Amino acid sequence: SRIERALAGGFPAPDSSRPPSERARPWRGRSDLELAAAMLLGDAAVQREAAWFVAEARAVRPALRGEDVTALGVPPGPEVARVLSALRDARLDGAVVERDDEQALVRHWLRRKEA
Repeated sequence: SRIERALAGGFPAPDSSRPPSERARPWRGRSDLELAAAMLLGDAAVQREAAWFVAEARAVRPALRGEDVTALGVPPGPEVARVLSALRDARLDGAVVERDDEQALVRHWLRRKEA
C-alpha cells in the first residue's frame, strides 16, 4: 500500500551538486504521502531535499503544451511527452525562461534530429 511504501522510506540520496532537474527526477511520481513521510521521517538532508522538491521543483511546467510542440513539428505520440519532459527540465535548470526560449529549443532539437 502507499502507506507501507511511504513508511518504508527508500528516499533518494540528496546531492545538491547535481542540476535541479536531476535532483527532482527521483522525487517525481511520488505521492503526497510519500513526500510527507520523507519530510517527517527522513534524515535532515532528505527532509531538506523533499521540502525543496515540494516548494520549488514539483510545480515547474513548460510554457508550451503538447499541441504547441506538435505545431512546431514534433510528431504526435510519445515524442511529445519526451519533449515536454525535456522542456520542464530545461526550465527547472534555468536553461529556458520564456516561451520563446522553449520554442527555440524545440526548433533546435528538430534541426539536430533531421541532420
